[in-house]
Amino acid sequence: MNTAKSPPQTIHRIPLASAQGEALTLGNNYLLVSGGSGAAVFKVSDLIRGKTHPLKLLNSPGGRYAVEVAVTPDGRFAFITLQHSNQVAVFDLFRALASRAYRSTPVRKVGVGPNPIGIAAAPDGSYLYVATGLGDNCKTSAEGSLVVLDAATAEGKAPGPPIKEKVGTESGLARVITSPDGKDVWATAGCGNTLQAYSAAKLIHDPGHAQIAQVHVGQAPLGLVMVDQGRRIVLADSDRYHAGAQSNLVLIDVAKASAYKPAILGIIKSGKVPRQFALAPDGKTLLVTNTNSQNVEVINVGELP
Repeated sequence: MNTAKSPPQTIHRIPLASAQGEALTLGNNYLLVSGGSGAAVFKVSDLIRGKTHPLKLLNSPGGRYAVEVAVTPDGRFAFITLQHSNQVAVFDLFRALASRAYRSTPVRKVGVGPNPIGIAAAPDGSYLYVATGLGDNCKTSAEGSLVVLDAATAEGKAPGPPIKEKVGTESGLARVITSPDGKDVWATAGCGNTLQAYSAAKLIHDPGHAQIAQVHVGQAPLGLVMVDQGRRIVLADSDRYHAGAQSNLVLIDVAKASAYKPAILGIIKSGKVPRQFALAPDGKTLLVTNTNSQNVEVINVGELP
Protein backbone atom coordinates (compact mmCIF):
# COMPACT_ATOMS: atom_id res chain seq x y z
CA MET A 1 0.00 0.00 0.00
CA ASN A 2 1.41 3.37 -1.02
CA THR A 3 0.58 5.77 1.79
CA ALA A 4 2.18 8.88 0.29
CA LYS A 5 -0.32 11.69 -0.39
CA SER A 6 1.54 12.52 -3.58
CA PRO A 7 4.05 10.54 -5.68
CA PRO A 8 7.58 10.69 -4.21
CA GLN A 9 9.87 13.05 -6.06
CA THR A 10 13.53 12.44 -6.84
CA ILE A 11 15.66 15.14 -5.19
CA HIS A 12 19.08 14.09 -6.48
CA ARG A 13 20.55 11.10 -8.30
CA ILE A 14 23.87 9.71 -7.15
CA PRO A 15 25.95 8.27 -10.01
CA LEU A 16 27.56 5.00 -8.92
CA ALA A 17 29.05 2.19 -10.98
CA SER A 18 27.79 -0.35 -8.45
CA ALA A 19 25.45 -0.10 -5.46
CA GLN A 20 24.29 -3.00 -3.31
CA GLY A 21 23.74 -2.18 0.36
CA GLU A 22 23.77 0.94 2.49
CA ALA A 23 24.10 2.04 6.10
CA LEU A 24 23.99 5.28 8.04
CA THR A 25 26.42 6.09 10.83
CA LEU A 26 25.46 7.15 14.32
CA GLY A 27 23.69 10.49 14.14
CA ASN A 28 22.98 9.96 10.42
CA ASN A 29 25.95 12.14 9.49
CA TYR A 30 27.41 9.78 6.88
CA LEU A 31 25.91 7.35 4.38
CA LEU A 32 27.90 4.30 3.25
CA VAL A 33 26.88 2.63 -0.02
CA SER A 34 28.55 -0.73 -0.68
CA GLY A 35 29.55 -1.93 -4.13
CA GLY A 36 32.56 -3.02 -6.17
CA SER A 37 35.34 -3.82 -3.70
CA GLY A 38 34.18 -1.70 -0.79
CA ALA A 39 31.94 1.31 -0.24
CA ALA A 40 31.51 4.97 -1.09
CA VAL A 41 31.15 7.35 1.87
CA PHE A 42 28.89 10.39 1.54
CA LYS A 43 28.24 13.23 3.94
CA VAL A 44 24.47 13.38 4.29
CA SER A 45 24.39 17.18 4.43
CA ASP A 46 26.32 17.26 1.11
CA LEU A 47 23.76 14.98 -0.51
CA ILE A 48 20.92 17.21 0.63
CA ARG A 49 22.63 20.19 -1.01
CA GLY A 50 23.10 18.24 -4.25
CA LYS A 51 26.78 17.38 -3.90
CA THR A 52 26.77 13.75 -5.01
CA HIS A 53 30.50 13.01 -5.28
CA PRO A 54 31.70 10.60 -2.55
CA LEU A 55 33.62 12.14 0.30
CA LYS A 56 35.79 9.01 0.63
CA LEU A 57 36.14 5.56 -0.92
CA LEU A 58 36.68 2.43 1.15
CA ASN A 59 38.59 0.14 -1.19
CA SER A 60 39.61 -3.45 -0.57
CA PRO A 61 42.31 -4.41 -3.11
CA GLY A 62 41.40 -7.74 -4.70
CA GLY A 63 37.99 -7.73 -3.06
CA ARG A 64 35.10 -8.76 -5.30
CA TYR A 65 31.40 -7.96 -5.14
CA ALA A 66 30.75 -5.99 -1.97
CA VAL A 67 27.14 -6.61 -0.94
CA GLU A 68 26.18 -5.52 2.58
CA VAL A 69 27.72 -2.99 4.94
CA ALA A 70 27.29 -2.70 8.71
CA VAL A 71 28.58 0.13 10.90
CA THR A 72 29.39 -0.46 14.56
CA PRO A 73 27.08 1.36 17.00
CA ASP A 74 29.80 3.88 17.89
CA GLY A 75 30.22 4.70 14.20
CA ARG A 76 33.93 3.91 14.14
CA PHE A 77 34.24 0.71 12.08
CA ALA A 78 32.55 -0.45 8.89
CA PHE A 79 32.26 -4.14 8.01
CA ILE A 80 31.60 -5.04 4.36
CA THR A 81 30.82 -8.50 2.96
CA LEU A 82 32.79 -9.42 -0.17
CA GLN A 83 30.66 -12.21 -1.61
CA HIS A 84 32.97 -13.43 -4.36
CA SER A 85 36.08 -13.13 -2.20
CA ASN A 86 34.58 -15.11 0.72
CA GLN A 87 35.67 -12.36 3.12
CA VAL A 88 34.52 -9.54 5.34
CA ALA A 89 36.58 -6.36 5.00
CA VAL A 90 37.00 -4.25 8.14
CA PHE A 91 37.54 -0.50 7.74
CA ASP A 92 38.46 2.09 10.37
CA LEU A 93 35.93 4.72 9.36
CA PHE A 94 37.24 7.37 11.77
CA ARG A 95 40.73 7.03 10.33
CA ALA A 96 39.41 7.14 6.77
CA LEU A 97 37.45 10.34 7.41
CA ALA A 98 40.42 12.00 9.12
CA SER A 99 42.90 11.02 6.40
CA ARG A 100 43.83 13.34 3.55
CA ALA A 101 43.76 10.34 1.22
CA TYR A 102 40.64 9.83 -0.87
CA ARG A 103 40.90 6.02 -0.75
CA SER A 104 41.31 3.92 2.38
CA THR A 105 42.14 0.23 2.67
CA PRO A 106 40.84 -2.20 5.30
CA VAL A 107 42.60 -2.78 8.58
CA ARG A 108 42.03 -6.49 7.96
CA LYS A 109 40.06 -9.03 5.95
CA VAL A 110 38.39 -11.97 7.64
CA GLY A 111 37.74 -15.19 5.71
CA VAL A 112 34.27 -16.40 6.69
CA GLY A 113 33.39 -19.08 4.11
CA PRO A 114 31.59 -19.22 0.77
CA ASN A 115 29.40 -16.32 -0.35
CA PRO A 116 29.11 -13.97 2.61
CA ILE A 117 26.20 -11.61 1.94
CA GLY A 118 24.22 -10.32 4.93
CA ILE A 119 25.82 -8.71 7.96
CA ALA A 120 24.50 -7.06 11.12
CA ALA A 121 26.07 -5.62 14.27
CA ALA A 122 24.84 -6.46 17.76
CA PRO A 123 23.21 -3.41 19.37
CA ASP A 124 25.99 -3.22 21.99
CA GLY A 125 28.72 -3.56 19.34
CA SER A 126 30.23 -6.72 20.82
CA TYR A 127 29.61 -9.05 17.86
CA LEU A 128 28.96 -9.05 14.12
CA TYR A 129 26.71 -11.68 12.51
CA VAL A 130 27.43 -12.76 8.93
CA ALA A 131 25.07 -14.75 6.68
CA THR A 132 26.93 -16.99 4.23
CA GLY A 133 26.38 -19.68 1.60
CA LEU A 134 23.82 -18.19 -0.79
CA GLY A 135 25.18 -18.17 -4.35
CA ASP A 136 23.97 -16.24 -7.39
CA ASN A 137 21.30 -18.91 -7.83
CA CYS A 138 20.14 -21.94 -5.92
CA LYS A 139 22.12 -24.29 -8.18
CA THR A 140 25.39 -22.70 -7.07
CA SER A 141 24.43 -22.16 -3.43
CA ALA A 142 26.15 -24.21 -0.77
CA GLU A 143 25.24 -25.14 2.77
CA GLY A 144 25.38 -21.91 4.68
CA SER A 145 26.60 -20.68 8.02
CA LEU A 146 25.78 -17.99 10.50
CA VAL A 147 29.21 -16.66 11.44
CA VAL A 148 29.75 -14.75 14.69
CA LEU A 149 32.67 -12.30 14.65
CA ASP A 150 34.14 -10.85 17.82
CA ALA A 151 34.11 -7.13 17.05
CA ALA A 152 37.08 -6.15 19.22
CA THR A 153 39.28 -8.84 17.68
CA ALA A 154 38.17 -8.10 14.12
CA GLU A 155 38.86 -4.40 14.68
CA GLY A 156 42.37 -5.16 15.97
CA LYS A 157 41.66 -4.08 19.55
CA ALA A 158 42.13 -7.57 21.01
CA PRO A 159 44.30 -10.58 20.11
CA GLY A 160 43.06 -13.89 18.81
CA PRO A 161 40.98 -15.20 15.90
CA PRO A 162 38.05 -12.93 15.00
CA ILE A 163 35.63 -15.82 14.32
CA LYS A 164 33.95 -16.57 17.62
CA GLU A 165 31.58 -19.26 16.33
CA LYS A 166 30.17 -20.66 13.09
CA VAL A 167 26.79 -22.42 13.02
CA GLY A 168 26.01 -24.44 9.90
CA THR A 169 22.65 -24.34 8.12
CA GLU A 170 21.19 -26.62 5.47
CA SER A 171 20.67 -23.75 3.03
CA GLY A 172 22.67 -20.64 2.23
CA LEU A 173 21.68 -17.56 4.22
CA ALA A 174 20.85 -14.25 2.56
CA ARG A 175 20.27 -11.49 5.14
CA VAL A 176 20.54 -11.15 8.91
CA ILE A 177 19.18 -8.77 11.57
CA THR A 178 19.12 -8.63 15.37
CA SER A 179 16.26 -7.94 17.74
CA PRO A 180 16.30 -4.45 19.32
CA ASP A 181 17.56 -5.88 22.63
CA GLY A 182 20.22 -7.99 20.88
CA LYS A 183 19.00 -11.25 22.38
CA ASP A 184 17.93 -12.86 19.09
CA VAL A 185 19.40 -13.06 15.60
CA TRP A 186 17.13 -13.59 12.58
CA ALA A 187 18.23 -14.71 9.10
CA THR A 188 16.60 -15.60 5.79
CA ALA A 189 17.55 -18.86 4.06
CA GLY A 190 17.39 -17.83 0.41
CA CYS A 191 17.12 -21.29 -1.11
CA GLY A 192 15.62 -23.04 1.91
CA ASN A 193 12.61 -20.69 1.82
CA THR A 194 12.66 -20.21 5.58
CA LEU A 195 13.12 -17.54 8.22
CA GLN A 196 15.35 -18.73 11.05
CA ALA A 197 16.04 -17.33 14.51
CA TYR A 198 18.91 -17.96 16.92
CA SER A 199 19.59 -17.10 20.53
CA ALA A 200 22.53 -14.70 20.55
CA ALA A 201 23.76 -16.08 23.87
CA LYS A 202 23.56 -19.71 22.73
CA LEU A 203 25.38 -18.91 19.49
CA ILE A 204 28.40 -18.31 21.72
CA HIS A 205 27.90 -20.75 24.58
CA ASP A 206 25.75 -23.56 23.16
CA PRO A 207 25.76 -23.27 19.33
CA GLY A 208 24.30 -26.73 18.80
CA HIS A 209 21.07 -25.59 20.45
CA ALA A 210 21.08 -21.96 19.33
CA GLN A 211 18.21 -22.14 16.84
CA ILE A 212 14.97 -21.01 18.47
CA ALA A 213 12.59 -20.58 15.51
CA GLN A 214 12.01 -21.56 11.90
CA VAL A 215 9.17 -20.29 9.72
CA HIS A 216 8.47 -21.62 6.23
CA VAL A 217 7.82 -18.65 3.95
CA GLY A 218 7.63 -18.07 0.18
CA GLN A 219 10.24 -18.42 -2.53
CA ALA A 220 13.79 -17.04 -2.20
CA PRO A 221 13.39 -14.74 0.82
CA LEU A 222 15.88 -11.87 0.93
CA GLY A 223 15.60 -8.75 3.06
CA LEU A 224 13.88 -8.52 6.44
CA VAL A 225 13.22 -5.83 9.00
CA MET A 226 11.74 -5.64 12.48
CA VAL A 227 8.80 -3.28 12.97
CA ASP A 228 6.27 -2.55 15.73
CA GLN A 229 9.08 -2.26 18.30
CA GLY A 230 10.37 -5.72 17.49
CA ARG A 231 7.03 -7.52 17.71
CA ARG A 232 6.70 -8.09 13.96
CA ILE A 233 9.02 -8.92 11.06
CA VAL A 234 8.40 -7.91 7.47
CA LEU A 235 10.18 -10.23 5.05
CA ALA A 236 10.67 -9.99 1.28
CA ASP A 237 9.70 -13.13 -0.66
CA SER A 238 11.58 -12.12 -3.79
CA ASP A 239 10.97 -15.26 -5.91
CA ARG A 240 13.87 -13.88 -7.95
CA TYR A 241 14.66 -17.15 -9.71
CA HIS A 242 11.30 -17.37 -11.52
CA ALA A 243 10.66 -14.91 -14.34
CA GLY A 244 7.27 -13.27 -14.11
CA ALA A 245 6.50 -14.65 -10.66
CA GLN A 246 4.60 -12.58 -8.08
CA SER A 247 6.74 -11.29 -5.25
CA ASN A 248 5.25 -10.64 -1.82
CA LEU A 249 6.00 -9.17 1.57
CA VAL A 250 5.25 -11.47 4.50
CA LEU A 251 4.21 -10.21 7.92
CA ILE A 252 5.37 -12.45 10.78
CA ASP A 253 4.51 -12.48 14.49
CA VAL A 254 7.82 -12.75 16.37
CA ALA A 255 6.39 -14.23 19.58
CA LYS A 256 4.49 -16.96 17.72
CA ALA A 257 7.53 -17.77 15.57
CA SER A 258 9.68 -18.08 18.69
CA ALA A 259 7.14 -20.52 20.13
CA TYR A 260 7.16 -22.60 16.92
CA LYS A 261 3.51 -21.71 16.31
CA PRO A 262 1.97 -20.61 12.98
CA ALA A 263 3.38 -17.11 12.72
CA ILE A 264 2.44 -15.66 9.32
CA LEU A 265 -0.09 -12.88 9.91
CA GLY A 266 -0.60 -11.80 6.32
CA ILE A 267 0.75 -11.20 2.83
CA ILE A 268 1.27 -7.85 1.10
CA LYS A 269 1.59 -7.87 -2.68
CA SER A 270 4.76 -6.17 -3.79
CA GLY A 271 6.68 -5.17 -6.92
CA LYS A 272 9.14 -7.41 -8.72
CA VAL A 273 11.94 -8.73 -6.50
CA PRO A 274 11.63 -6.76 -3.24
CA ARG A 275 15.08 -6.71 -1.71
CA GLN A 276 15.96 -4.07 0.89
CA PHE A 277 14.06 -2.24 3.64
CA ALA A 278 14.42 1.06 5.43
CA LEU A 279 12.22 1.96 8.39
CA ALA A 280 11.52 5.65 9.01
CA PRO A 281 12.42 7.04 12.47
CA ASP A 282 8.72 7.24 13.38
CA GLY A 283 8.53 3.45 13.03
CA LYS A 284 5.38 3.73 10.94
CA THR A 285 6.67 4.07 7.39
CA LEU A 286 8.57 1.32 5.60
CA LEU A 287 10.43 1.84 2.33
CA VAL A 288 10.94 -1.20 0.10
CA THR A 289 13.28 -1.32 -2.89
CA ASN A 290 12.16 -3.53 -5.81
CA THR A 291 15.00 -4.58 -8.10
CA ASN A 292 13.13 -5.59 -11.26
CA SER A 293 10.33 -3.06 -10.87
CA GLN A 294 12.96 -0.34 -10.39
CA ASN A 295 10.88 1.48 -7.82
CA VAL A 296 10.52 2.14 -4.10
CA GLU A 297 7.28 1.27 -2.33
CA VAL A 298 6.00 3.16 0.71
CA ILE A 299 4.25 0.87 3.20
CA ASN A 300 2.25 1.99 6.24
CA VAL A 301 3.19 -0.33 9.12
CA GLY A 302 1.68 1.87 11.81
CA GLU A 303 -1.44 -0.27 12.21
CA LEU A 304 -0.39 -3.87 11.96
CA PRO A 305 -2.63 -6.78 13.02
